[in-house]
Amino acid sequence: MQDPLKQIQLISRLESEGCLQTLQNSDVQEVLRNTEFIVADAAFHCSFVAASLYSIPLAWYTIVGLIPPILEGVGPSPAANVPTFGSALSDNMTLFEATKNWFNSKTIQWIGLPIIVKIICEEVYRPLNLTLGKHDINTFSGCGAVVREITSRSGIKLVLSDLAFEFPRDIAHNVQFVGNPLATPAAEISDDKLSKFIQSATAGFVVISLGNHGSWNSRDRTLAIARALRTQLPENVRVIWKVSGADKDWLQQEIVNQSMRLEKGGNDGEVIKYVEWMPQNDILGHVNCKCFVTHGGMNSVQQAAYHGVPVVGTAFQCVLDGL
Repeated sequence: MQDPLKQIQLISRLESEGCLQTLQNSDVQEVLRNTEFIVADAAFHCSFVAASLYSIPLAWYTIVGLIPPILEGVGPSPAANVPTFGSALSDNMTLFEATKNWFNSKTIQWIGLPIIVKIICEEVYRPLNLTLGKHDINTFSGCGAVVREITSRSGIKLVLSDLAFEFPRDIAHNVQFVGNPLATPAAEISDDKLSKFIQSATAGFVVISLGNHGSWNSRDRTLAIARALRTQLPENVRVIWKVSGADKDWLQQEIVNQSMRLEKGGNDGEVIKYVEWMPQNDILGHVNCKCFVTHGGMNSVQQAAYHGVPVVGTAFQCVLDGL
């Protein structure tokens, strides 16, 4: 797996290049000059930069909950009853767990976040220095101050989640939990082939997906899942498996041809339906959906919770933020 810090550097570098081209576009500049309010994803800094340059009021939103990079200005997170992100602890901690949680929180605060801020400074804000000339970002401390000043300027902070997913804590008055907009009542599935496949699953079906960006690049683990499906699933239970185009080729060759096609399947023996895209919310809301195997993205987990579908988490990309 690629070094996470290198991934952050690459994403930040691409964001910087895209932001610079966007802000230099005359049409975008004209739109910004006439913009009265910006609603921005907290993970992408270009919107913060644009709001700062044009003095536009801004509200940010987050789909991943109150994780460490977003906590500043949201409210206190006492280590005694608010588990550190990724700790797998509950809010009912022993003295030892609370002490461990405190050390974890300070490690993130004193080491983890400064590293991330440094990367953002070097890869995003420093290359945009010509655009942000009014700010002093020639030093790391100056850049860090700019990042904190710009990102804390938001008057309203929207969390696309439900307060039920959060641990008990004080929340600032300008933080609003608005629910997940992608978790809605299921609509009828319009794809005829997919709908027919689902109807053939008289005993129900399982959905497998790693979200929009996940890749099944671990063949051994993927084949292990396939073998488990083959040996453990009851007869007439089907599988809808979301994969990318590249993954789909070798999956069909190594799994379908070798182990996953049964003599008595759904449509011409089809037990697994490979799709590159699917109406996930509508599929999870189908009455025959029995289980959802997911990477743990917040949208996926909240859609499954909304429709009451049991979840099995698999950390292929170490996401699991929703779990």
